[in-house]
Amino acid sequence: MLTSMSRIVAVICTLLTWIGDDDVTRASAALMASDKHHIRKEEIANVDSGQCLESVEKMDLKYFRYAFSEFQQSHFGDRREIGLLAQEAISVLPDGVAAISELVVSNANSENRSTEEEDIMLQNILVLDPDTVFWTNVGASKELYKLQKALASRVGNMSLSVGDIEDHLTVVDERLDQEAAIDLVERRKIAEEQRRRAELELETARAKGEEERKTAELRAQKEIEHAKYVDELALERLNEDDRRAQARNVDLVRMQKEAAEEQEEQRMENERRLEEMRAETALRVAQMESDAAVEQARVEAEAKIKQERENEDIARRRLAAELEAQRERVLQGIKMTFALLANGLFNYLRSPHQIASTVIIVGLMGLMLQLARAAGTEVARRLAIPSLVRETSKTSGHYGVFQSIYRMIFERNRDLFHGIFLKKSLEQRIRRMGVSIRNTRRHGAPMRHFLFYGPPGTGKTLTARRLAHRAGLDYAIMTGGDVAPLGKEGVTELHKLFKWASSSRRGLLLFIDEAEAFLGTRSGQLSEELRNAVSAILYHTGTQQKTFMLVLATNRPGDLDAAVLDRIDEALEFSIPNIEERNRLVTYYFDSCIRKYTKPERFARARRALGLGTSQIHLAKDMTSKAVLGVAKKTDKFSGREISKLMMAIQAAVYGSEDCKLNAKEFDKLVDELIRDQRKKWSLLSKKTAWS
Repeated sequence: MLTSMSRIVAVICTLLTWIGDDDVTRASAALMASDKHHIRKEEIANVDSGQCLESVEKMDLKYFRYAFSEFQQSHFGDRREIGLLAQEAISVLPDGVAAISELVVSNANSENRSTEEEDIMLQNILVLDPDTVFWTNVGASKELYKLQKALASRVGNMSLSVGDIEDHLTVVDERLDQEAAIDLVERRKIAEEQRRRAELELETARAKGEEERKTAELRAQKEIEHAKYVDELALERLNEDDRRAQARNVDLVRMQKEAAEEQEEQRMENERRLEEMRAETALRVAQMESDAAVEQARVEAEAKIKQERENEDIARRRLAAELEAQRERVLQGIKMTFALLANGLFNYLRSPHQIASTVIIVGLMGLMLQLARAAGTEVARRLAIPSLVRETSKTSGHYGVFQSIYRMIFERNRDLFHGIFLKKSLEQRIRRMGVSIRNTRRHGAPMRHFLFYGPPGTGKTLTARRLAHRAGLDYAIMTGGDVAPLGKEGVTELHKLFKWASSSRRGLLLFIDEAEAFLGTRSGQLSEELRNAVSAILYHTGTQQKTFMLVLATNRPGDLDAAVLDRIDEALEFSIPNIEERNRLVTYYFDSCIRKYTKPERFARARRALGLGTSQIHLAKDMTSKAVLGVAKKTDKFSGREISKLMMAIQAAVYGSEDCKLNAKEFDKLVDELIRDQRKKWSLLSKKTAWS
């Protein structure tokens, strides 16, 4: 600390020396004149002498020479000056440095002393204020004086303390010498007692340390067990996440497989249609070739007849010769046949065992024939599909076994609503219905009857098929319009239908489409035959059945008879799809009707070589999902069937072009035309337009 103070004092002294007497006199004059001038009282503040000391400590003295100074040249010659540079002092004393934009000095270089001096203009120079440096040194000196005074006081106090301590130590030494002999024995006893206590404390510390060690080991073991438990939980969580991921992958694979199967079915259906068209074309060609061949044969026959008439005698003799030769061959064959039969009968009659075997074989063959006739009658009775049934999945025999195995393997996990797009609430109800019907059939409980009502083309029939598959039932589809043409036989056919439905081992879902055609209210203008048909339906549905369930579909539920509605346990409305459902419908039918055929077809090169053409569609880059989904906004009030027909019409239009290409502009144009035609059809139906 003394060294630092000495260094600061040396700097201050040097600065005071550098300032000079003239500067001190000028500073004093400024101090004396400060009372005479007007000073702003609000700007008067005390100076921190400690800060002045720090500023002086940071000042760096430099050697330098003036470039333009008459005084320097006249009194000191070329000797160096010592002092502060304004450029470096600006960071230490910012208030003591001023910037002068212009300053005129005289040129006092030694080389030009003999000539007339010229003035030199200096610009943007920094000038150090000596007054500020002086008073900063004064503040630093004041602070040094305070520090020196405090240091002297501390040194005096420390001298007094050292003297007191030495006197006290002398007195203590004397007392210790006097008490050493008296307290020696007592201190020895105390020391021994302290030693024993130390040993006891050491033992206690050892026991405590051992206990703490055991506690630490137990705590460490518990922490290890807790860490193992946490690791097990984490591993179990990871396994669960892995299982869920595998389940999602399985679902994804299943969905991809179903999509592939659906695409393959659509491809096979299209190929079947193409083959039918080719077969029809080939049949027409064959018919034309056959007609041409018949005509040619007729012409040739007439020419031959004419020639034969001209050569009748020759022909009669040739025919007589041929008949004679044929008669001889027949006679020879008859003779040989009778000879062989006679020889075989002679040998057979010589063996009685062969006669008995023949009788037994003939009897068994007769018995088997009768059994086959009875079994055929029973099979025909069971397999006979009623005439009212248009479509059914109920089969038996080998085909029924194969179909059951196929359903068990491929349709067990098939999504109920694949290709069907309904409202979320309706989907949930139908899913619950499928589970309920399956469990009802499994536990042998009676099944319920349902009513599907809504506009045409909203998926009622397709939902009934999927519901039957999901519930594990067979299904049969009939139309209400088929009952009226049967007349009096309609009741008989209905009884056969319900008897046939009751014979199903898996249970049967009987779907009656257009039910209002023969199940209308009996208070209206119904014929006697239709009234009897309604009574037959009511008879078979009067009690809950375990073998079949009834699903009625209608576009006009208000026309149904009240007793028929009383047989219904639950009614579901199938409405026109909204924008969300139309988006899904448009995407599905666009993929199945158009995007599916954008992939290269197998054997395409061979088909082109044979002139058969290919079914590949080329989509332009602007055919994005946004362009496709724009159809959903335009098809307001369209049913699912109308949207599917629209996409099929677009497919037909694309196949009608030479290059089978489709871009967004052409796509929008086709959609607008088809929608305009559909709305025109609606307008004609609403106005009931007719032409005579």
